[in-house]
Amino acid sequence: MSLTLVPTEVTENNRDREVTLASWTLVKAMCQDSPHWYNEGSLQQQYDCHALGEALGQDVGDWDLEPIRKDTGLIQFAVNRCNPEGEPVLNPNG
Repeated sequence: MSLTLVPTEVTENNRDREVTLASWTLVKAMCQDSPHWYNEGSLQQQYDCHALGEALGQDVGDWDLEPIRKDTGLIQFAVNRCNPEGEPVLNPNG
């Protein structure tokens, strides 16, 4: 299960950390009541990784946030192109 986000003019080529935090807050507010919303630290690291890629001018495409990804920290997410390997994190909601 993943949440696919399509970057907008606001998030594409954005270099402002405050804009990234504000846009993450909107995503969280819209999705946090879903039973598939868990492992929030990893979801935010993936979001930040995709935002960083956009800021660096990479064509990231759609942003897929997957709660099964282990929270390895932003550096490991970036090194692995926002998709670190490892044991999946299971959904505690079933």
